[in-house]
Amino acid sequence: MLLLQVRLKAGVALGYLITIHMRPDPLFNELYNGIKNSEDAAVRDTYLQALRGCLEPSGDRMSAPVRKQILAYLSGPALSHPDDSSRVVASGCLGALCKWLPDEELRTVVEEHLSQVRQVFLSTEFYWKT
Repeated sequence: MLLLQVRLKAGVALGYLITIHMRPDPLFNELYNGIKNSEDAAVRDTYLQALRGCLEPSGDRMSAPVRKQILAYLSGPALSHPDDSSRVVASGCLGALCKWLPDEELRTVVEEHLSQVRQVFLSTEFYWKT
C-alpha cells in the first residue's frame, strides 16, 4: 500500500513538472511505454493515473503522433482490458485526453464509445419495460 501511495504522489508531482517542461513528448512516451509494458495491474494503473495527471494540464502540448498513439491505446486495448480497475482508470485517462483532441478525433471517440453506451442503455431500458 505504501508503494502505491508513493507512486501516486510521484505521478501528481510529474503533473506539476510537465507544465514547465520544454519538451513534454518524451515524458508522454515514457508513461505510454510503462503502461503498455507493465504486467502488474497496480503499476499499470499508477502509470495511467500519472498520464491522466499530465494530460489534464499539458495535453495541448503533446505532438499529433504521440497523441494518436496514446489515443489508439486508450480507446482500444485499455478499455477492453480484463481488469476492472485498469478499465476504470483508462476511461478517466481517455476523458482527460478528450479535452485536447481535435474535433475530428473527438467526434470519432464519441461516436465509437458513447454510441455503445447508448445502445446498452436502450437495450437495458427496453428489457426493464417488458
